[in-house]
Amino acid sequence: MRRLRVGLQWLLTGDAAPWVVAEKKGFFAAQGLDVQLEPGGPGRDVLSGVVVGRTDIYVGYPDLALAMVTSRTGADLRLICATMKSTEAGWMGLDRSIPPTQRSTRRIGAADLRGRRIAVQPESDYLIAYVCDQLGLSPSDLQLRRAGSTPDGLLTGALDYFQGLRSDQPRLLERNGYKNWTFLAVADLGYTSYLDVSVVTADFYHREPAVLAGYVAALDHALRYIAGHFHETAELMVQAIPGEPGSVEEMETRIRRETALTFGDGREPLLFIDPAKVRNLVTILYRYHRLDLPGGPE
Repeated sequence: MRRLRVGLQWLLTGDAAPWVVAEKKGFFAAQGLDVQLEPGGPGRDVLSGVVVGRTDIYVGYPDLALAMVTSRTGADLRLICATMKSTEAGWMGLDRSIPPTQRSTRRIGAADLRGRRIAVQPESDYLIAYVCDQLGLSPSDLQLRRAGSTPDGLLTGALDYFQGLRSDQPRLLERNGYKNWTFLAVADLGYTSYLDVSVVTADFYHREPAVLAGYVAALDHALRYIAGHFHETAELMVQAIPGEPGSVEEMETRIRRETALTFGDGREPLLFIDPAKVRNLVTILYRYHRLDLPGGPE
């Protein structure tokens, strides 16, 4: 068995379902891999761990890897695969025009954001600038606030919109009885990106092609298995997550949402990364000063 250390950008949550299922159902073992998941979280630089050899594979946001590749110090990295076809980042609010127990179909536009109290996560100011450009707003039109990782401010009335992931944070609102949430996704405004991208060093890429082939094959098997076994997957995740993972029903809702992102619109194979989509992401990140390009944008 070949031991493989996989570092997650985040704490162990529902996002890790493909890796947990691949391990629990023996898909990694069938490829000769003994995969050790290493959770990340706030304050942990998991990507640098791959660069220095502390871990073998980083799983997280592609923009962090692209920024490291193009930085002045540089790092020769390879994007291997992506389990989700969209970033799912955006801003959620509550539709106060309907009862909390009803589902909202309201679409958020410029008029809904102007003058509102909007939470911004650390290092995400560029997303506000991007959204404003797409909707014809200025950041000065908004009342920007710093916030943590939970939408408590929406529940208390301290915020009008909260930044998060559509596949995750709405469950925290629903847990408190609020089904009337709305969501403005940056993907709906042309921000093309993947989520949960596996990244390795160029050295590892060239040295261990068979290991990476087995890794991708096991994830492919796991994703297809999840699509046919939502409830079982939710049970496995609740058992695997330490602390308070929530109910199986809540986890199953999240798994279903994320599986829809896994398959996307069907135009790309599972786990595929389209170079054109990555180039578009690089263009956006360069425009909003999230990365440097040696020699300019050419």
